[in-house]
Amino acid sequence: MSSTRTRLPAWLQRHGVTGLCLLVVLLITLSLSKQSIDFLRLLRSEAAPPPAPESIAERQPLSIQRLQHLFGTPAARPRGDQAAPATRQQMTLLASFVNPDAKRSTAIIQVAGDKPKRIAVGESVNVSTRLQAVYQDHVVLDRGGVEESLRFPAVRQPSLTPAYSALEPTASQLEQLQDEDVQALQERIQTLQQRMEGGDIPQPEIPEAEDSP
Repeated sequence: MSSTRTRLPAWLQRHGVTGLCLLVVLLITLSLSKQSIDFLRLLRSEAAPPPAPESIAERQPLSIQRLQHLFGTPAARPRGDQAAPATRQQMTLLASFVNPDAKRSTAIIQVAGDKPKRIAVGESVNVSTRLQAVYQDHVVLDRGGVEESLRFPAVRQPSLTPAYSALEPTASQLEQLQDEDVQALQERIQTLQQRMEGGDIPQPEIPEAEDSP
């Protein structure tokens, strides 16, 4: 029994393995290139899109009023604060302590003839007056339903004009003094001349010569 063998061409027998390896390498390279391209496309598609113009327009800066509400609602100032007339009562504002809670603010007030007292908002200053509100530069008093303001006493500023201990003589005064000196000197000269003419001037005493023995 004889067997038939298929004989391959000589060039295929020599370079068949090399060609097969090159083909496999080429296929792997193409596959890797395709995977790389697909991966780059996937990364670009997953990137965050730029913000829309509408969302940018919605971002507005916070106003100061909104920031104030973050730390609590500020206490409303009484309506008559700015227009409250100055009180005529004999009392002096010495210090004011403003608290974020307006009800806890205090002030040191001295009534005439009494010692200074620390008074809280709502307490009585005297029989007819109570402390209604405290601010940095003044307080508001409630006197029988009428609002009055009490401010710190005005500080007297020293005068800018320098004080001289003695006034400097003026030119006219100096001339007057010189004239008086010249006149007095002339009067003395005339008096001496009159005495010399009248012989009133005493003669100088001449010592007597001692007699020799």
